[in-house]
Amino acid sequence: MTVEVLTRDVAIPNFTTPTGRKYSIAPSDVVPGTYKVISEVGDLPAELSGAFTGRMRAERAIHNYLVALWNYSDHKAEKKKVSA
Repeated sequence: MTVEVLTRDVAIPNFTTPTGRKYSIAPSDVVPGTYKVISEVGDLPAELSGAFTGRMRAERAIHNYLVALWNYSDHKAEKKKVSA
């Protein structure tokens, strides 16, 4: 059995968090011509909620959110290594 480790290099382009939660983009059903970020589970963080005026803006919002989240996750993992 092969175990695949989730890394930021694979996860960020696929809109995936360190815990495996995936985001995607869909046309908004509230405001025509806009897009929204969706997730299979749970509520969206504030940075990803609302309507985006273009698909690329939604993609950039997800990317920026995930980079910050992965940086935080990596920082916590480093702190654990140092204290162990």
